[in-house]
Amino acid sequence: MKKIQEILGNYNCQAGGVFSFNARTQTITYIPEELSREEGKLALLHEIAHMKLGHFTYKYDIELLDLEHEAWEETRRLAKDYGLNIDEDHIEECLKSYDQWLSKRASCPRCGTYSLQRSDNTFGCFVCDCYWEVNERKDRRVRKKIISKLQDTSDKTQAIIKSQKHRQLVPCLLFLVSCFFYK
Repeated sequence: MKKIQEILGNYNCQAGGVFSFNARTQTITYIPEELSREEGKLALLHEIAHMKLGHFTYKYDIELLDLEHEAWEETRRLAKDYGLNIDEDHIEECLKSYDQWLSKRASCPRCGTYSLQRSDNTFGCFVCDCYWEVNERKDRRVRKKIISKLQDTSDKTQAIIKSQKHRQLVPCLLFLVSCFFYK
């Protein structure tokens, strides 16, 4: 059975105030005092999983959610090597926090409609034609700033969805898109 302390020597790890993986520097940050707890050990393995799986970039928030699911699957496999028990409730809470973060970012600041991401930090509402930018950081409160129209608003799909007789398609289309990303 492997020891969790071996990870610290085998990977580029540094003590800090949060568990995270910096893809640019390939550094894993961990909270030393948390490694005495099972959840802390799982958090470290989760960041190792991101590194092992090559989770270096993503463009859309839904991709990040998919990466999180993959990393937790790998964490489950790694936990067996270290004799750690998996707390499925803890994993579910972690995934739920990303889902809530995504929902906050994607909800229109004017009408509240769940909308699709247009670019890294920009969203557009199909119902009220509002466009907004959001802050990047996942560890901060979601902030939205309403902006003027995006350049690609001539998109035919958007025009169809905006038309009054096709508004009922919006929830269906959003559901189908999310199913595609969740596989």
